[in-house]
Amino acid sequence: LRMTGRLGIVKVANVEEKATTEAQRQLNAIKPARDELDAAILQANVSRHTVSGMDASLVRLSEAIELNYKLELFGSLPKSRRLMAALMKLKKAFVDVKAAVMQGQIALHQEAGEEAAIAELNAAIEAADEVNLHKGLPVAVDLLNELIHMNAQHQQLQAAMDPAGVR
Repeated sequence: LRMTGRLGIVKVANVEEKATTEAQRQLNAIKPARDELDAAILQANVSRHTVSGMDASLVRLSEAIELNYKLELFGSLPKSRRLMAALMKLKKAFVDVKAAVMQGQIALHQEAGEEAAIAELNAAIEAADEVNLHKGLPVAVDLLNELIHMNAQHQQLQAAMDPAGVR
C-alpha cells in the first residue's frame, strides 16, 4: 500500500511537472510571438509605402497572425488583419496596373484591341487611385493617352472608309 501511495504521488508529480513544463513553454512563446507580429506589422507598413516586398510581407504577417491566434493573443489581431487586407488590396491594384500596361503595350504594338486595353487601363488606374497607389501610374496614363489617340485615328479611318455613313 505504501509503495502504491508513493507511486501515485510520483505519477501525480510527473503529471504536474509536465503541465508546468507545457505552461512554461507556452509562456516562453508569448513574447517572441508578439515581437514577431510587431516586426511583421512594421515590414508590411514599409511594403505599403514602398510598394515592394509585398509577397514576403504578406507571408510573414499571415504567419505571425496565425501564431498569435493559436496562442490566444488576440489584442493586435484586428489591426493586423486590417493591415493585411489593405496590403493585399494594394498588391492586387499594383498587379492589375502592370497587367493592364502589358495589355496596352501589346494593343499599341499590334494596332488592334485598343478598346479593351483602354477599358483595362481605366479600371486599373481607378483601382490604383482607391488605394493611393502611384507606382507605375505615369506609364499607365501615358499609354492610355496613346491608346485613346490610336483609337480615335482608327475611328476616323473607319468613318472615312464608310461612304454612306451606314454601319
